[in-house]
Parts: sequence; structure tokens; C-alpha cells
Amino acid sequence: MKANEISTIKNIIQVNLDAADGLRMAADSINDSMMQGFLTRCARARRKYARRLYLTLSKEDAMQWGERLETGITSMWNQLKSATYKFYPAAILKECSQAEEYALKVYDDALSHNLPASLRDLLSSQKNVLNERYKELNSMVSQLEQWASGYPASSSKSV
Repeated sequence: MKANEISTIKNIIQVNLDAADGLRMAADSINDSMMQGFLTRCARARRKYARRLYLTLSKEDAMQWGERLETGITSMWNQLKSATYKFYPAAILKECSQAEEYALKVYDDALSHNLPASLRDLLSSQKNVLNERYKELNSMVSQLEQWASGYPASSSKSV
């Protein structure tokens, strides 16, 4: 595997590990069991994604991975920490959504490289699921924001 491919994989692995930690933290900060379950499932999936990508590395490449990669998603999860102190579910989910949006951009960037077909297929599959979860997160945020403003998502305003 080429050095740029290895770097790309390592970056995506770290983004997934950061996301798993952040999603777990978000789940622990929300009192709603449905949202907790959703975020916990997302966190587990991100750990699995990282594991599957890790297994694409050779033993030698994996062993050389001594340092933690710094990603833009790390600062987003730090913002999530401050949102969790408020225990405001919409703020927590909004931070999760922004972090997932960043992850989708990282996947898009990786897919723009000339990668082996098997790796490209794996990344495409993971990205498609991430995109669906991103949409679900945004839907939850919208519903919470509508509820907080006094207009539940399930009711329509009369004019």
C-alpha cells in the first residue's frame, strides 16, 4: 500500500475513533432513551468502521502507528463537551451533526484519491451509512428546535 493511502486510512480511522468517543459522551449526556440508543448505536458503528479500516493495514503499517493523529473533528468534540454541561439535547445533537458533516467531508476527500477498489468499496459503504445517520441527526435537531420554539414537529401552524 502506498504512503498516501496509509495516511488516508489512518486519518479516517482516527476520525472514526474520535466520533465514537464523542457519540458515546453525547449519549451519556442525554436523558432521552431513544436518542441515547441512536447515539450509542452510532458510536458502536464508528468503532467497527475504525476496526475494519485498521484491518486493511499491513501488520507493519499498523505497528508504526505510534502517535495519535490530530483531526478537525477533535475540536468539534471538545465543543460538544461544553454543550453537554448545558444538558440541552438540541445543542448536543447539533454538535454531533457538525462532527458527522466533517467526517463525511473526510470520506469524500479520501474517495477522491486513487485507492484500490476494495478499499474504495469499503469507504463508500461506510460513507453511505454515515450520510443516513447524518440525515437522522439533522431531523432530530429540527424536531427538538421546533418543539423548543413551541411548535412541535408533528403539528402544523394555522395561519
